[in-house]
Amino acid sequence: MANNNQKQNTAIQSSSTERAEVEYDRVINVCELRKINMASVSRSWSFCEKHESEENQEFKVERIQKLVEEIKSKGSDIPDTDIAKYDVALENLIKLDPHKDTMPSPKPPQYTFAEENVKKEKLQKLIGYIEHVENILEKPKPKIPEDYRGYLKPKTLPVAGSYDEVKLKQEFKVLRSFETKNKISYIVPKEQGFEAWVILGDSITEVDCTEQNTEIIPTPVKTLDQKPILPCTNKNNELLIGFQNKSSIKQLQVTQKSKRISYTFNTGINISSGKSVLACFCTSATTDEEQIACFQDKTSTVNYILRWYLKGKQKKQEIYLTSDIELENPIQMCQNPDGEIFILCRPEGKQSWIIILNKSYEKKLKYPSKTSAKDIDFVGFGLIKNHVTVSDRGNSEQLLIDLNGLVIQRDKHDVPPVCCYVDRSSNVWVGFDDGRVKVINYQTENEYAVAHSDTKF
Repeated sequence: MANNNQKQNTAIQSSSTERAEVEYDRVINVCELRKINMASVSRSWSFCEKHESEENQEFKVERIQKLVEEIKSKGSDIPDTDIAKYDVALENLIKLDPHKDTMPSPKPPQYTFAEENVKKEKLQKLIGYIEHVENILEKPKPKIPEDYRGYLKPKTLPVAGSYDEVKLKQEFKVLRSFETKNKISYIVPKEQGFEAWVILGDSITEVDCTEQNTEIIPTPVKTLDQKPILPCTNKNNELLIGFQNKSSIKQLQVTQKSKRISYTFNTGINISSGKSVLACFCTSATTDEEQIACFQDKTSTVNYILRWYLKGKQKKQEIYLTSDIELENPIQMCQNPDGEIFILCRPEGKQSWIIILNKSYEKKLKYPSKTSAKDIDFVGFGLIKNHVTVSDRGNSEQLLIDLNGLVIQRDKHDVPPVCCYVDRSSNVWVGFDDGRVKVINYQTENEYAVAHSDTKF
């Protein structure tokens, strides 16, 4: 009996040992399998963390964008309590969460972004440290010649230089157009509506373009017996016209009795020039009761003199412009409200240029500052706010230039222009070789300096 019990215990012990060995082998195999899978599990966990971090960042970006739009929609009438609320909300969104956010990796600065990423870029600048979106496409730089003076960022304004093509522009709209069937010398708007004086050969005519879709016929009012110098108008819209080697600038006085209108020349400005010759003149933009005249010094043909006239009489103010100003055969001048003076030089057999004098009558800018391969022949210009529009006969073009010498826009004419003038409503009056006149306006839907600032002039 004892022997049977001993055998039974030995069998049970042996069976237990075998089961233990089998279980041990199973555990070892499981451990080995776990070791193999640990790296994969770790990588999966890291991926989940990164995915969660990206989702958290995207949530912050969307939330900040919604808050910014909400603040803009309320304008300046935001209560103090709302300001505090928005400040706390934005502060919490900007704070870094080390458990959820990923620190940005250093990257070189990117100054030009693809158009579709501009909105994203602004949000990234606001947050400051959110990691940049991968694969942002850098805007390709245009292929440009060696003498190119253009720029890609409107805040960097290089020195005025070359004469290049503009690719983007705003609308150049023709408001009025009419034919004179005669050779056009000058056009002088009357500064009211669409009325102007037009000098055709030796005849002064009046035109009124106020009514649209009606035939416009210039009305002759006075005959000239000598070649005029570019005229202008005074504050009463009376025509002032000068002549070479004459001691006065004539004023065309208009009188009306019953239904009859008469036109007579009176002495508008006494310019007893002495040892100087009248080159060009204009009405002052700082006070419309004054006129400014530019004279060439007979004793030194490279020097010029600026003189001011009030109510037809010369003031004591007189400025001598020496050869370093680079004036040569000036044919047109004007002044802006800041007191800067613009003078168009058109020497025979040479390319034309424009000189800008600052308020101290020192040369501020000449453009183009360099000789161009193109045939530049400016025949007239005018001011539109902080821009200059110029008619280029040599290339049959109308240029729009800012005061830094940057060409904002270039528009092609179908016929070479012969003169150009700008009225107080910023309408551009251009006369052409074939006797036509166009009244043109730069439409204001587009901004000058951002989208169109590609080239220098």
